[in-house]
Amino acid sequence: MSVPSSGAQGFDVKELPGSRVAVVEQGTENDPVPYQIIFENVFAYKCTRLFALTGEMLDAYDRILEIEDSQWLESVSERVRRSWHGPQPHLKHFMINFDDGPCCEFICENFVAPER
Repeated sequence: MSVPSSGAQGFDVKELPGSRVAVVEQGTENDPVPYQIIFENVFAYKCTRLFALTGEMLDAYDRILEIEDSQWLESVSERVRRSWHGPQPHLKHFMINFDDGPCCEFICENFVAPER
C-alpha cells in the first residue's frame, strides 16, 4: 500500500469480472488516488474483523503472507479437484491484515500489487 494502513481512509473488497477480487485502499490525505491489490482466479475469500483476529492474522499486518498447508486451502483445493474440468489450478492461500481490519484471506492462484 502507499502508506501504513493506519494512515489510510479505509479499505473495500470488490469482486471484479473474471474471478478476480480487489482490495482497494481509499487513499490518504497526501495521496487521494486509490491503490488496489488484485487477487486472480479466486475460488474463495473471507474477511475477519478486529475482535475475531487470531495471532497468525496479526502477523499479516500491512503485508501479504502466503499460508502454506492451511486446512482451508486443503478443503477448497479438494473440492476444486473433484469438480474442476481441465488443468487443475495451482491454488494458494494469501492473507493481508489492515489497521482496524479487515483481515482478508484468499484462496486463489496469484495476486498483482502494482508498485506505487
